[in-house]
Amino acid sequence: MNQLACSEIRESIAGLFADRAQIAKLKDYCVVTLPLQTVDNRHVSLIVEQGIGDTFLVHDGGKTESALFAQGVNVTQNKLEYLRASAGCYGVTIADNHLIQKICKLRTLNATILEVAQCAILTSQEIIGHKVSFEEENIARRLKSVFADWHPPFLEKVVFQGTVHGETATHNFPVIAFPKRAQQRTVAIKVLYPSHPQWQAERYGFLVHDIRSQPIYGSWVRMAVISRSDEWPKKAVDLVRNLSHETIEIPTGTEIEAIDSVPSLVADLMTNRAA
Repeated sequence: MNQLACSEIRESIAGLFADRAQIAKLKDYCVVTLPLQTVDNRHVSLIVEQGIGDTFLVHDGGKTESALFAQGVNVTQNKLEYLRASAGCYGVTIADNHLIQKICKLRTLNATILEVAQCAILTSQEIIGHKVSFEEENIARRLKSVFADWHPPFLEKVVFQGTVHGETATHNFPVIAFPKRAQQRTVAIKVLYPSHPQWQAERYGFLVHDIRSQPIYGSWVRMAVISRSDEWPKKAVDLVRNLSHETIEIPTGTEIEAIDSVPSLVADLMTNRAA
């Protein structure tokens, strides 16, 4: 391709953005709409707010989450962790209210707008795989149901969606079972889903190493439940096995039924097994 053709392409792309990008002033912020489409056929619109001096906050105004909700997609904790890790590659954060955002200076404002736009598009792709979210919801509900009805004499309490603080990050376990006696073990359950299995396994590895150095969690027994284990690569499954005291591998189609057997396995880990 010669230099003239490259120059024409450059001018064409610049013209596309010049013609189709829209910027509107509303109150004390600007709304920037780019000629970039999400998977649900929306143009990406971002809000640019000026802070102190030449500091700016660029965010999606919650529109991405609203679009996912409209399509019936629930951003589960597992999905949120994956999306946050992906956004982090661009230096973008996803807040607790699911706002996709980044703070920047004036000199990097244009680049930041494109980075936040990329993350909004990436997040919208969850619409394609939203059936996995329904699976997560079903398993989470089933786990809560079976453990809500579980009251063995050695159990002190069960905490759902328990938060633990590692050396560098905060982590979540869907179920944590605490014993009455100090001689028995606390069991923490982590459910791993088949979307992005290698990432799931590596993220689980980070969790294990991050909490392992904390004395309060050192004696806990870790149980990993691998959903649709037949769809996982062997390398990812082996990593999870090596990092867990107990691994439950559930083949496709048996997820919900298999959850019913988890409390009895937890009882064995709490009372009979040494970590």
